[in-house]
Amino acid sequence: MCGISGIISRQDRRQDLERSKQILQHRGPDSLGTTHHRAGELYASVLHHRLAIIDLSSEADQPFFSRDGNAYLICNGEIYNYIELRAELEAEGVEFRTSSDTEVLLEALLHWGVTKTLEKLNGMWAFAFCDLKNRRFTFARDRFGIKPLYYCTDEEAFCFGSEIKGVLAVLQRKFPLNQKTASRLLSQNLVESDPEETFFEGISKLPPGHYGVIDLNAPRPVMKVSRYYEAKVGELQCDFEEANRHLKQLLSDAVALQLRSDVQVGVLLSGGIDSSALACFAEEHVSKRGGSSVALLSLTSEGSPYDESPYIRKVEQQLGRTAARIDVSDNPTKMLQLLDDVQWFNDEALTSFSGAAYCLMMERARELGIKVLLTGQGADELFCGYKKYLGFYLKGLLREGNVANFGKEVVRFGVNGGFAHDIQWSEMQRYVMPRHGLRALGPAVGAYEPLSIALGSRSLAER
Repeated sequence: MCGISGIISRQDRRQDLERSKQILQHRGPDSLGTTHHRAGELYASVLHHRLAIIDLSSEADQPFFSRDGNAYLICNGEIYNYIELRAELEAEGVEFRTSSDTEVLLEALLHWGVTKTLEKLNGMWAFAFCDLKNRRFTFARDRFGIKPLYYCTDEEAFCFGSEIKGVLAVLQRKFPLNQKTASRLLSQNLVESDPEETFFEGISKLPPGHYGVIDLNAPRPVMKVSRYYEAKVGELQCDFEEANRHLKQLLSDAVALQLRSDVQVGVLLSGGIDSSALACFAEEHVSKRGGSSVALLSLTSEGSPYDESPYIRKVEQQLGRTAARIDVSDNPTKMLQLLDDVQWFNDEALTSFSGAAYCLMMERARELGIKVLLTGQGADELFCGYKKYLGFYLKGLLREGNVANFGKEVVRFGVNGGFAHDIQWSEMQRYVMPRHGLRALGPAVGAYEPLSIALGSRSLAER
């Protein structure tokens, strides 16, 4: 995790950018780099806080400039297939100075262009690429939005950053509450439900699978956004066993790529199917390479009905190793104390204690010197592991006018005895009830309309 921030404006505002340095320092404690320049009609100032993962030398620090100085890149993320891309570029005559994935990304953008490069990338990223020769600034986010990129634009300036509070620090002004986003949270318990909107009216996210371009010759900084990726649903022409083998191979390959690192790698082991599979794949690949074993970290709650220690022990026995444990039952009050800090780092609303639990594990990982962690977080969403997803699927079929398939699915679930079990009114009502906006939720909510958003006990704008 690195931190990027910047401002492109009609006047030199490098001093404004200075305010985000301390705010984003936690994202990249290994080095800080900045650059300021004028291009065309506009001034640009950017900074990068680095968490060094690949090529730990200072030569790989960012902003990373091209040899001729006519282009540079700041990136938060990692390009997993950088070794393959480097070999492809070298075969086409490109030379390299470092062993970093950052240089590979920069050279790819210069050699192939933005759209072709984005098609080739395998990884997670949010980057800003400045082409001084052609006077263009390009921003891009990975296909599924793993890495964040927030921005705010007006007549005078375009400000961007890895965190909302970084943008707030630069602009030094308050933003009203986004009532639509707040309504989704309060009526449906949904966050991150919109690809572009945040809880702040006027601060947006670059959507996943999109890139944006600013023409530095223009009289003011306006970003033109384009989509470069859209997930498409298709049917595999294979039986269950073949699909099972195919999925296993995909997971194995993904883990192998994400183990590429010049620092210690760990796995957050919960005992569930997803994290247990990742731990076993990681250990298998590390053993084949003859490297040191990956570290295992687990969160437990001894005596609780939700404690997953028995499942964790099964994986430990399988791997012949023991996970470092953090037992939340030892100090439950710390979980409450952590909420304010977690809210500060999260930037937007929390809906459970899971963030505090993750914070405890991150603290333990830092103590053990682990910089890279694999986790099964998000697998339930990816594999539709929640009951609500059946409702979303059926709703989607009706919205498309696909009544025939809707009927088939209802019959299929009914015959298999799973329909009544998977559809519950308590789950459905949050998604099918009419939404009338924030005012319909009551006067207590409406009272917050004129306020800048305050999350936790202190306003983000005040921190």
